[in-house]
Amino acid sequence: MNAIRNITIGHTERLYKPVGYTMLANLVNIVPFCLSIEAIRIIFSAFDGSGQPLDTTRLWWIFGIMAAYMLVMALAERASYRANFRGAYEMSASGRLSLAEHLRKLSLGFLSKRDPGDLSSMLVTDFMMAETGISHHLPQLMGAIVMPVLAFASLVWIDWRMAVSMFAALPLALLVLWASTKAQRKLSGRQIQAKINAGNRLEEYLQGIRVMKAYNLIGDRFVRLRDAFAELRRACIRQEALLGPFVLLNITLVRAG
Repeated sequence: MNAIRNITIGHTERLYKPVGYTMLANLVNIVPFCLSIEAIRIIFSAFDGSGQPLDTTRLWWIFGIMAAYMLVMALAERASYRANFRGAYEMSASGRLSLAEHLRKLSLGFLSKRDPGDLSSMLVTDFMMAETGISHHLPQLMGAIVMPVLAFASLVWIDWRMAVSMFAALPLALLVLWASTKAQRKLSGRQIQAKINAGNRLEEYLQGIRVMKAYNLIGDRFVRLRDAFAELRRACIRQEALLGPFVLLNITLVRAG
């Protein structure tokens, strides 16, 4: 709950509309899948040796419904897109303006004690992460939780053994995800710290460019900026390389059913 509050900058009510429209779009997208299954069943029933003729009339009805249903899907996706991205971008813009106005009112002594890279990371990176979380991660996560529950309930109604076998690997996937959380926090913390350090070195380089040019300290001789960005590159590669196997393992376990 704290993570959701941090992503939404203390306004969890901003998630109601994006999550609701995302779930609605996911539910709307189920109908073509069900119609496709019905069409496949009709085709296979005509070639199973029972002598039943192919019901072309019903197939044409399914085709017509799916063709008309494309408009419904487009409207649902359009509403979901607007609810997700417009709200996230408006929140990010208003948050940046509010933070900039708050920083403008602070004393120079307070600002001089903070690293320039920390402030720039707060204005750019933190709000970008919150923006991405509201527009991409949380609504899709909520929708991804609801859809398997509906699928499990539907499969239980058809055949409970098939439902259990399909979701048998899910607890193991959750265990792997929980085990990788500590490593994810550690690697993410290092990556954020490296990004702040790179921002500090870039700010230092830009502010002192005249002095460095006067003493010929630019280029290969100014190694602090180069080392900072090299460390940022290593931190990003390390994060992607070490967390990637956990993600792929979770995907494999979830799809094992």
